[in-house]
Amino acid sequence: ADSTSRVFIRQLPKHATERRVKEHFASLGEVTDVKILRTRYVPWAQHLALNVPANRGVWTARRDGRSRQIGFVGFRDAAAASQAVKRMHKTYLDTSRILVELAKKVRGA
Repeated sequence: ADSTSRVFIRQLPKHATERRVKEHFASLGEVTDVKILRTRYVPWAQHLALNVPANRGVWTARRDGRSRQIGFVGFRDAAAASQAVKRMHKTYLDTSRILVELAKKVRGA
């Protein structure tokens, strides 16, 4: 897909799923893919090695890779992506005010 048919979203709600984001943007055009970026999965053994109590909320959450609250939505065409920026930038998805911009092509990707 052309890079301009993708949008980059910041300030996603912590608990937003790919499905929820897809539903939110589906009115603008055909969504081809959604990717929410997450922290790296840390195996439980590594937590023990770090000697951090298992019941400390922040550490247990990190095991599964927490949302970094940023992500990408791919559309079938560039027009839908432009609409997404126009209509969704600084609007609310659940409790969070999201920032939406056209994704920039990463060199070498």
